[in-house]
Amino acid sequence: MSYTDPILTTHPDEFDADVTVQTDQSTLLSGPITIPNLTVNGKLNVIAELNVTGDTNIGSDGIINVTG
Repeated sequence: MSYTDPILTTHPDEFDADVTVQTDQSTLLSGPITIPNLTVNGKLNVIAELNVTGDTNIGSDGIINVTG
């Protein structure tokens, strides 16, 4: 479950579904967070810990930046 308003976005610590960042997207996840499978074709920024339990695929235009 996630909640979004103009100022605040929340997400669970563990995702049940795969996460895909499209080529034209910039995405921010705050961890620690666990994801089954991750595909990054755009830009993914992660604050703190990222745990992918399955496959991680980074496309030719994909960028992952982990901070903290």
